[in-house]
Amino acid sequence: MALINWSAFFRRKEPGDKKLILFPSLAAISKDSDDGGFTRGAGAGCQQWAVVTTIHVPDASILGVADLDNNPWPRGFPIDQLKDNFVNGPLDTIEFGDLPFSSIGVIQSLCNGDPDNDAVFRMTRPNSTKFYFDRSAKSIPLLIPSYAYSPYNAQATTHLYSAFWGLYLPITVPGRVTDIWRSYITQRIMKDIGLHVLYTPPIVQHERSAHDYLSDFVAERDLYDKTTKLLEFLDGWSLNAATLPARIFELWVGLYEHDYLGLHDVKAAGEWMKTLIAIGYDFPSVNSRPVSKILPQSLLQ
Repeated sequence: MALINWSAFFRRKEPGDKKLILFPSLAAISKDSDDGGFTRGAGAGCQQWAVVTTIHVPDASILGVADLDNNPWPRGFPIDQLKDNFVNGPLDTIEFGDLPFSSIGVIQSLCNGDPDNDAVFRMTRPNSTKFYFDRSAKSIPLLIPSYAYSPYNAQATTHLYSAFWGLYLPITVPGRVTDIWRSYITQRIMKDIGLHVLYTPPIVQHERSAHDYLSDFVAERDLYDKTTKLLEFLDGWSLNAATLPARIFELWVGLYEHDYLGLHDVKAAGEWMKTLIAIGYDFPSVNSRPVSKILPQSLLQ
């Protein structure tokens, strides 16, 4: 992995912030965490089943997971689509019941305190660092449907084994962009192999270190300018390779050709695929279907 410039990743991240459990034979899960996050209670474990709900929002291609006063949105949500995505009243949700973890690729845990909003939200909303989500027994994990995207970060995130290929963080974009770009790229591939993103109630209390919000705003420029176009590109991208590693690499080449990433990321992503193959990682099949496409259509109408 000599191509990867590790110093280009989040400057605050230490090696211990990314935990590979049981690696390399192989790990069951990989957890991303942030220096300001303090775990509360049990994290996402290795259970075989989860009771979940899902959102049904007709014609929505991007979802922000927060239903609170002040209309918050996560870092990476396209700001040009905010006015069309603020929800008044309860969301239309469908309870799945038990869902096998084999259908889940990434688990994003919400956090209380100072969650991961972008600089625009932080600079324009009072009390933007005082969030408290429901952690009671009645709160149920939320499954993102396969027709939509939702940005997840690298601060309280678990990659299950079937999504280890999606761990690579781009290094040719700013640190405030890299994990969001990764989340969207990973979700595009997961659509082809029947995996989903699952949001859970908060397991972290986040106390963010002092930040210059104007500097954050500058570092987040691609999120404001390019996110909608990136999602359109991903949704319209046709992946033809027969194997998952080849399909992933094909997408990275396309992202470079359309100026979302630099050439170094294409080379490094290719090396990441080679490394996973070399250590015996078992890539998922590309012929699976998403859970939300298998459910009876009456539930989704």
